Amino acid sequence: MRANYHSPLVKRTFALGVANGALWQLADAFLNPSTVVPAFILALGRGDKVWIGVIMACMNCGWLWPQLFLGKYLGTKQRLLPYYWVSAVGRGLTMIVLTAVVAFAYDARPGVVFAIVAALFMLHGSLGALGTIPFMTIVSDSMPASLRGRFFGLRWLIGGALGMASGIVVKQVLAGGSGPVNPRSYVTLFALGSGVYILSVLCFSLVREPPHDLQRHELSLPMELARGPRLLRRDRDWRLLLWSRACDAVAGGLTIPYMAPFALQYLKAQESVVGIFLFCQAGAGAASNLLWSYLGDRRGNRKLLMVSSAASVLPAAIALLSLAVPPVPLGTWFGVPFTLRLLVFSIAFIPLGFWVSGMAMGQTNYLLDIAPNRRRSTYLAFSSLVAFPLAWWPVGGALIIGESRFVLGFTVALAAAIGTFVTTVRLQEPRAAHLGLGDAPVAVAHTDERSAAAGGA
Repeated sequence: MRANYHSPLVKRTFALGVANGALWQLADAFLNPSTVVPAFILALGRGDKVWIGVIMACMNCGWLWPQLFLGKYLGTKQRLLPYYWVSAVGRGLTMIVLTAVVAFAYDARPGVVFAIVAALFMLHGSLGALGTIPFMTIVSDSMPASLRGRFFGLRWLIGGALGMASGIVVKQVLAGGSGPVNPRSYVTLFALGSGVYILSVLCFSLVREPPHDLQRHELSLPMELARGPRLLRRDRDWRLLLWSRACDAVAGGLTIPYMAPFALQYLKAQESVVGIFLFCQAGAGAASNLLWSYLGDRRGNRKLLMVSSAASVLPAAIALLSLAVPPVPLGTWFGVPFTLRLLVFSIAFIPLGFWVSGMAMGQTNYLLDIAPNRRRSTYLAFSSLVAFPLAWWPVGGALIIGESRFVLGFTVALAAAIGTFVTTVRLQEPRAAHLGLGDAPVAVAHTDERSAAAGGA
């Protein structure tokens, strides 16, 4: 289907999708994987970073493993919105149960509580994966590629602004004392996230689903597994994208879950500083989307990936730099005692916000650009399958960092981030001809189908 921006279908999907994304970003801020969740796990587990790695890995894996089965199944279905509804209702219920566990069972045996929390995060991600292909397919088939950058950019921009407000809420809820707070302090945060999330999924449930280009038949699982590697061998840009995602996963697995623990344990910061970190990250993510939207729509998603991968180098670099700065007291700002070292470290959350929002938008849109319509489900599913082992990297990151080896962890992350940038530079821009860039890709697979997808799905 070739969508036109002025059609009622596009306008409706665009507006509801932006509202859905903005509210989802706000809800997700209360479960932020680089600030709130690590601090919550420390409050539960007395500083054991292995559990941070395990629970972060469960969050990641939940999003990935169902794609192996969903790609071949959903590729033959004309109506995908009901699967999104199941996903949305299930995720909302999971967040409510998580809130109840934190409220009433936080002081049970630590191992039992951790197992329940890890299982809930895994279930939450798995249900989210059920809605990924329906969401991406409906968005791709409802609007032209030239609008996707603006669409995802507005989702992140408005959601990031709301996320800044959530940072203030987090700071107020966690304020008080320099040690770990009672885990029940997080009940308010999770309850707010649950309520806002339910509102967000209601928005997208109101979209009108367009017709889709279907696979001619449902492939068996062995055939689906054989098809992915065959397409991967023929598509150079897809291979490079997966390599860049691998490097990005290594860099993210050693920084995103362990930035807040570094501040709380190594720099001895108050727990309420988590709200300041979230404010900086969400604000940077919101502001950066003005750039990401422009680059994605006007210069292509390759350029977007290049710039955001360059930003990925900075969080680990700034964290390492902060260790060379003396811990000179600067007084209390926004209710949080700051030293010069903590102030420099806090700056790292600004490029972290650029990095997370840019790579999320760029990787998604670039994959949609290069995936032919009738093979889109295979591209999405096989990409998730390849990424599955890397989802457990945060556990490896916890073992590398151990009790206090943050320098080693951030150094490895810095090297991996540089690898991400080098790999993205080698990508070609599949929409070069449509954007008038004069550097159209040469000898790519499925040229005719890819060209049609780039012009408007």
